[in-house]
Amino acid sequence: MAKIDNRVAQLEEWIKKLTEDNDQNVVFANVNFLLSQVRAMGNENSNVTQQAQQMQGALQANNEALRVFLEKNDLVMDWQEHLEELNKEAEENAVQESGTTKVDAQE
Repeated sequence: MAKIDNRVAQLEEWIKKLTEDNDQNVVFANVNFLLSQVRAMGNENSNVTQQAQQMQGALQANNEALRVFLEKNDLVMDWQEHLEELNKEAEENAVQESGTTKVDAQE
């Protein structure tokens, strides 16, 4: 919210400066447009935050369901081995050097 307060203060300063040099109707129309854009950005930010929280909740629920399933079926060690294999593969892929390919010039 501090960023929005700072932006509103900057807009108010900008309005004051512009009203000295321009027609007030044009300035107020521009300011109204800018403020509506700031509000829309704030609403969009709230929506994205809410969606991220919902996704985080779903992910936590899935992780809990997976944990219970693995424990119930005595698969915890198999799962950990699988994760270790995935980590090794990721490390090997990261370590591989990129080679250059030599291409002959065409006539």
